[in-house]
Amino acid sequence: MNFGETLKYNKIWGTRKNFAFTLAEVLITKNNMALTKLFEKPQRITQLFGKNPKMYEKFGLKWHNWIDYGTPIGTTLLACLEGTIEVWNDHKSYGKYIKIFKTRSDWISEVIYWHLSEIKVKTGQIVKPWDIIGKTGNTGNSTWPHLHFGLRFRDTKKNVINKDNGFSGWIDPIPYFEK
Repeated sequence: MNFGETLKYNKIWGTRKNFAFTLAEVLITKNNMALTKLFEKPQRITQLFGKNPKMYEKFGLKWHNWIDYGTPIGTTLLACLEGTIEVWNDHKSYGKYIKIFKTRSDWISEVIYWHLSEIKVKTGQIVKPWDIIGKTGNTGNSTWPHLHFGLRFRDTKKNVINKDNGFSGWIDPIPYFEK
């Protein structure tokens, strides 16, 4: 995939609450838990999970551990699942970012939104899908405006599941996209 190329998954397939959404914005995960769209309008995926190993080895990573969406600075971000917010305002590498944790009986899902320009939520706040949580940006160790989006699972003691997978437990969301 080349920079700026739109994935075949990014075709409009429906609307909800007056927002268009794409297949790339709906993930089906473990135990049929669905993550909803990240944006009010479709955005391009500009880097897939597991690409560019040489670029990321300086960070101690095998490859790119997340998905990047190329967006203009200030693009509105939506919560993609119901859960509890954790906010970081000034991380050296990730800049401003938000995590959402959704606890189930035997596991916890974790999603992360990195390199934000604005954060509209607070740590401990409960959000629902479609809630506005922030705006995309270019903060931290970022070379262009984009959203860095990640997904992983934790056990009930909050230990990362499959942490030794070479990606610190982060998984490729593409296989979880609704077909």
